[in-house]
Amino acid sequence: MTIRMKSLKAHTYAGKRLKAGQEFDARGESDKRVLVAIKAADVVPASTVAAPALQPEPLKPRAYVRRDQSATEPQASAPAEQPIESGAESKPRRVYRRRDQVAE
Repeated sequence: MTIRMKSLKAHTYAGKRLKAGQEFDARGESDKRVLVAIKAADVVPASTVAAPALQPEPLKPRAYVRRDQSATEPQASAPAEQPIESGAESKPRRVYRRRDQVAE
C-alpha cells in the first residue's frame, strides 16, 4: 500500500533526494507516521490526488495473419519450383532433403 505525500523540507527517502514541495509515494503506514512525526512530509489530501482514467487501450489489429485463422488459402508469392529446361531434356531441380546429404 502506498500513500501519496508531499515533502515539507529537503530530505532523502527510499534512496531518492526530495526537494521541499515535491510529491512522492510513501511505502506504507509506518513510513507515513515517521515522516509526519519528524516533520519531513505531510499527507496529500485524497481530493487533490487525481485518479487515473480506467479506459483500456484500443487493441491494434495484427500485422500478420495466422494460417489457422485465415478464411482463405494463403496466396503463394512465388510460383512453385519448376524444372530447369535445358535442351531436349528437362531435369527436375535438385534440392537437399537433409542437411548431411549432398546433391547428386
